[in-house]
Amino acid sequence: MLTGGPIHYAVFFCTDHGFGIEMVQALDEAHAVDIVQAVQPGAVAQAVPAASLEGKDRHRLLSDWMDALEQSMASQGGPALPDPLTLVSSEHDHPGG
Repeated sequence: MLTGGPIHYAVFFCTDHGFGIEMVQALDEAHAVDIVQAVQPGAVAQAVPAASLEGKDRHRLLSDWMDALEQSMASQGGPALPDPLTLVSSEHDHPGG
């Protein structure tokens, strides 16, 4: 990989029309979020390095992220973006199956 070049990010996003994980190449996490928000206007989004998702259940990550986002919006009146990686590592990682 070139130093200072784009790297892959997984961007968790939620809009009024849907949600998902978009894989993008960007210079940093903020740039990755900007890319997804350009395609999904008004999206609440959180980027993590794509490599950090290796070996993890992406559907579970997305589900847990959506649950945490919903709870944060209900309790604080606005989104406090949860880190999708910390949600699963504490509750759903089960070595060996």
